[in-house]
Amino acid sequence: GTVPAALLRRGDRPRVAVTLGTVLTEMDGVRAIVRLTEAAASVDAEFLLAVGDADLTALGTLPDNVRPLPWVPLAELLTTSDALIHHGGSGTLLTALQAGLPQLLLPQGADHFTNADALTATGAALRSASDDVDTALLTRLITDPALREGAVRLRAENEALPTPAETVPALEALAAA
Repeated sequence: GTVPAALLRRGDRPRVAVTLGTVLTEMDGVRAIVRLTEAAASVDAEFLLAVGDADLTALGTLPDNVRPLPWVPLAELLTTSDALIHHGGSGTLLTALQAGLPQLLLPQGADHFTNADALTATGAALRSASDDVDTALLTRLITDPALREGAVRLRAENEALPTPAETVPALEALAAA
């Protein structure tokens, strides 16, 4: 998909992207974000649900500050986002890490719990059960400077890692030894 031009412009309020990834959305729909959308109504932020063509019936009537999106490239959406809420999949987590954004992980299965533990230990993320998401947690995600600083620090650490082109010769030397 492509990101609509309007999404590439920042608004006056913080913007929070929300995704459950493609696999989880196809398997379980949007039930993992029901409580989130309810709590979002009381938060002064824009919540963008990157859930593609998922059936949104379980969410009921969405608050005015919550908007569903078609499938869009996550990396592009995050360029104008202030935080990301997601399921804890490694691809989503690493995309947000590269964007330097605070994250709220709502682990659903597979490696999500381990990923959430590892990321929250860095100070760049929060973790919650889907049913425990509340207004205070969402507000903290977008206002806590320690989360923002942790996310920026992780991005810098990631950018300082050697590139594949720099790593391959070392691996070749090891294999030849």
